[in-house]
Amino acid sequence: MITTLRFLKNGGLKGLMPVMAYLLCTAWLVAGAPQRGWAQTTRAVVANSGDNSVSIFNLSDGFGVAITNASDADCNFDDPRWLAITRNGRFAGVTNGGGNTVTWIDLSTSPPDCLGTTTVGSAARGIAIRGNDRAVVAINGGSDPVKVIDITGLPTVPDATDILCTHDLGSGANPQGVAVTPHGLFALVAETGNDRVRYVDLATCTLLAGSTPVGDFPFGVAVTPGSNTALVTNRSDDTLSIIDISGLPAVPAATDDTIDVSDATQGVAITSDGGKAVIAEAGTSDSATILRLSDLLSVGVPLGSNPFGVAISITPDSFKAAITNEGDDTVSILNLGTHTVDMTVIVGNAPRGIAITPVQPPIAKFIASPRKAVKPPLTVNFINRSKDVDGRVVGFDWNLGAFAFC
Repeated sequence: MITTLRFLKNGGLKGLMPVMAYLLCTAWLVAGAPQRGWAQTTRAVVANSGDNSVSIFNLSDGFGVAITNASDADCNFDDPRWLAITRNGRFAGVTNGGGNTVTWIDLSTSPPDCLGTTTVGSAARGIAIRGNDRAVVAINGGSDPVKVIDITGLPTVPDATDILCTHDLGSGANPQGVAVTPHGLFALVAETGNDRVRYVDLATCTLLAGSTPVGDFPFGVAVTPGSNTALVTNRSDDTLSIIDISGLPAVPAATDDTIDVSDATQGVAITSDGGKAVIAEAGTSDSATILRLSDLLSVGVPLGSNPFGVAISITPDSFKAAITNEGDDTVSILNLGTHTVDMTVIVGNAPRGIAITPVQPPIAKFIASPRKAVKPPLTVNFINRSKDVDGRVVGFDWNLGAFAFC
């Protein structure tokens, strides 16, 4: 595509006008940002606890691959439970519930490549990743700690020297779900054994004093895009706790609200606009609850057997949730606009944790022609060399600054 701008007067810039125009007329892409564009290469990554494998498939068509200990000796999967993906979409961390490690996967290779494992402690459970630099891992066993790991060196596998801090939550805390606030300042950890949420300050790597009491057996945790509200599923009393966390590092002493949702609530995720939450429910309903956060109205959608984990991505016209069904070895792709299951994907045995590769921002690049200064009036052609690695560009915004002629 060529964008043509015609300049009719000098404006005091003399022969430098085309050069200045090239430097100052900056193109900003509006398509391919997270709120737009369903990328062909957007993929779901699934931890299959029953057969020690990880499934990776395209959300557009369900086509994908599986990696196992047999196919890649560096995986060392042992009851893989939860997983998280770096913001740049390149690396995934998978906790091994039957072991004491996190397995790291490079998603940029074909097929994806297991890099190796980091020893963290017995029965690793929940994991969340901040951007591309920190991983927060919850451990069951011993003093039930939570650990913060420096992952900036990936693809070099983190070792013991990269564990920045370890905080013992106390024997019997049984931490499960972990979430990092979108602004990256705090991590939230659900203690199923103590029915409360604890908080880690990621700037100082300290465990904040105090906790927030929630329902019975808190399991999944999610935070709204503005980092102001946390949702916590309480698996044993079939409720959802809503916590105002806008005042952190001051720890909330109580929840704002607790609502009934259905039965055996497990994973939870929130749309990137903060409008809806999706909750996996593994009880007799075997369903997902789609909860509108503005008024807490909800609708249930039947799924497969024993829904466990939830992740949300986007299409050009709607958000979609990918939900693992642990009991029948599938993932349901749920359209949040139509409240229907668009596709069911067969994965490995007993799928649990799931994450979706983030949509990457587009790169704006234009080449100006002519590139040398000439006398006005003149025409400058901007040749589009912009790209979107996982979507398509559909429009541009031009930031012209004070140069109205541009």
